[in-house]
Order: sequence, then structure tokens, then C-alpha cells
Amino acid sequence: MVDDAGQRHEVHEELAQKVSPRTAAFVMERLPPVRWDDLVTKDYLKDHLELRFEAFESHITAAFRGELNASITSQTRSIILGQMGAVIATAAAVIAAAQLA
Repeated sequence: MVDDAGQRHEVHEELAQKVSPRTAAFVMERLPPVRWDDLVTKDYLKDHLELRFEAFESHITAAFRGELNASITSQTRSIILGQMGAVIATAAAVIAAAQLA
């Protein structure tokens, strides 16, 4: 395995002896600068990105649900308090009208 510049040079020299220096240079230019198992494949990248997007989607969904729940709770509280005020006002009006009669 070609892991560093020294090894790359040795491989290039040995290859140049067996084929032409031009062909050796051509082949060496196409070798990755890192080990083969350090390269990222399309499949790995696709799978990794899918997992990241799923995690992001879950996070956004949870945040949206939390804010939606807080908004509905606040709205419900406001409606109930408003209705209680209307009931109390109506009861007070009925009592006042009964006392006048």
C-alpha cells in the first residue's frame, strides 16, 4: 500500500523501470493521495447524508410540534378565560335584572 511520499516515489521508480517513465507518471497521478480505505464512496456518502437528513428532519419536526403545542395551549387558555369572563358577566347581568324586577 502506498501511504507516504517516500513509498510513492519508490513505487514510481520501480514502475518506471518496468514500463516507460511517462506511463509510470500517468499511473502514479491516478493513484489517490490517501489509502484506498480512507476514500469516501458514493454509497457511503449517500447513506451518511440520508441519516443526517433524517436526524435533521426529526429535530425540525420535534421543534415545530413543541411550538405548535405551546401555541395551542396558550390559545386554549385565552379562550377559556374569555368564556369564563363572558359567563360571569352574563350571570351578573341576570342577577342585576332579577333584583330590579
